[in-house]
Parts: sequence; structure tokens; C-alpha cells
Amino acid sequence: MRINQYLREMEGIPNQNVKENYIQLKQATLKDLPILYEITQSSMEEINDHSNINRSDDEKISHYQKYVNDFSPKIDNTFLIEAENKIIGRLRLENTESNIHIGGIQILPKFQGRGAGSKIINSLKKHNKNITLMVHKVNKKAISFYQKHGFTIEIEKGTQFKMIFTLQSQT
Repeated sequence: MRINQYLREMEGIPNQNVKENYIQLKQATLKDLPILYEITQSSMEEINDHSNINRSDDEKISHYQKYVNDFSPKIDNTFLIEAENKIIGRLRLENTESNIHIGGIQILPKFQGRGAGSKIINSLKKHNKNITLMVHKVNKKAISFYQKHGFTIEIEKGTQFKMIFTLQSQT
């Protein structure tokens, strides 16, 4: 299903904060790759190297094929984020004994700022593990969001920052 069609179907979701019991994670499958790609594109439009805005049709196809090739092996760690039975984003996690790595959390723009991301982060904190993630340096909105939730910038890697939430920062 194309994201524009999907966005039209989501119009029935109230424009209010997302209640915790309305957030569900559904295991993604390979057949979800088109919607996962569209979520990524839609939620990262402000970051030019991930956006299709200035790409030719051939470049868009090539970019999608690269996404599918890169993302397919990671599908077992990927979840669709749902609110009131509608997909509002995606989450990829890598979970070890002592650490949770967020390989990507993206909420569709229409649903950003309503609490879904906070609910997910707060839920992950309950696992009593350090949480790490990578964020694009130009994504000031995401950096601010993570800092608000106790993450700190640990290291700069190219165009991204590695951020960490440690158990010590929770106490």
C-alpha cells in the first residue's frame, strides 16, 4: 500500500496524544518493506541524503532497491508501530544481554509530537539496560528529543552522533 493512500486512511485517528495502551509493536515481514521505506522517506524528508525529493525516477528506483537489499537482513529486528490499529511508524531494535541498540525509530510526521516516541523510549528504559542509537547530526529535532529522555552524545561518527542512555543516568 502506498503511503499517500495509507495517510488518507489514517485521517480517522484523533489529533491527540497517544495513550500507552494504544501503542502496539507488530513484527514486520519482508512484505512490509514498501511501507517501511515510505515511513523512512516521509519521516526523514529534512535530511536530504535520505529523501527522494530531488531524485530522478531511476535514482528513486535504485535507492529503493538499495534500501531493500540493506534492510531485508534486518527485518527480524523490525517492528511496525501501531496506534489504534493504524501504522504510525517503525522501530528496529538489537537486543543483547546488557544493551538495547535502537537501529531506527521513525514516526510519521503527522504523529510526531503526540507521545508515541516517548512511550516507546520509556518502555525500553524499563528493561534496565543501556540504550544506544545513531542519529544524523542535522536532525536537531531528534537529538533534542533523545536528550530530553536522558540520552547523551557519546561520539561523533561521520555525519552522525552515537547517543547513549546509561543506567547511571536513570538514577
